[in-house]
Amino acid sequence: MDPCLHYQDRSFTLNIAPHCVTFPLTQSCAENRCTDSMARLSGLQREVLSLYRKCLREIRKKPVETRQNFKIYARTEFQKHMKISKKDFNAIEYLLRKGHRQVEMYSSPGIRNIR
Repeated sequence: MDPCLHYQDRSFTLNIAPHCVTFPLTQSCAENRCTDSMARLSGLQREVLSLYRKCLREIRKKPVETRQNFKIYARTEFQKHMKISKKDFNAIEYLLRKGHRQVEMYSSPGIRNIR
């Protein structure tokens, strides 16, 4: 995957517990070496991001009329724990295990809506 999105004068923000990281969107990787200027994520931060992406992929498999409910639920669950210190490895690992179990449970075809 290309680490740079090619849009000029824009940026996007990624909320990863417990910090918010803003990545610049630059015109060209070669010109600005954006891979060098991007924040490096720790292993746990990458796992959290991976779990969030997995949630979003599973949400796309749900009925169109209920996808927004799943998105709100996933976003709320991640935001609940944004204040956890990034040095609290036990809590983060516990929440990752819990999150993977929840994704597995909610990805079941029998679950069509969430409130």
